[in-house]
Amino acid sequence: MSLRFLLIDDHPLMCKGARHALLESWPDAHVDERHDLESALKLLDRHDYDLVLLDLGLPDSHGTEALLACKGRTRAPVLVCSRHGEDQFALSTLRAGAVGYLPKSRSVEEFLRAVHRALAGRRYISERLAERLVRGEADGDAPPHVLLSAQERRVLLFLADGLTINDAAARMGISPKTVSTYRSRLLDKLGLDSNAALVRYCLEHGLV
Repeated sequence: MSLRFLLIDDHPLMCKGARHALLESWPDAHVDERHDLESALKLLDRHDYDLVLLDLGLPDSHGTEALLACKGRTRAPVLVCSRHGEDQFALSTLRAGAVGYLPKSRSVEEFLRAVHRALAGRRYISERLAERLVRGEADGDAPPHVLLSAQERRVLLFLADGLTINDAAARMGISPKTVSTYRSRLLDKLGLDSNAALVRYCLEHGLV
């Protein structure tokens, strides 16, 4: 049976390049393409995929929110392809369940290596990040938001988008009290003291 891929990226040119690379390596593969999370989730409900390739910066979702939503709909591995460098998102997305993290600035050859590893059921991280993890440096010199849990990250991005605690709780399916607890934890981890400071932090680090 031929492989089936799902590309989720709001940049058609990026999708075109990824589609071309996949079909060159697997000519019989079926490649679906969606440019927003909502329509992608509908496809995940209808089809079984061998691999999902996900951009974190979708118009209707930010960061690990999209990853967690996809993981909730499919057993397929999810490979994150992002315009952000590894220092910003790699560790948090791997912790949230991604099979790998690949900045879009990398070569087609590295893209295909990552896909091959993901299809083989193995995680993909770059040699650079692997060396830093071995040396124990990855957490020490990374921005503080890298150390946030997946749920803390979701709260961070929701609040940065202007959602109230009640709105964020409704989106996440948890209580407002729990969201408040996550907010307190992330503010402490980031060394911030208000929602305004939180928004500034996200803007400075390219998270929104």
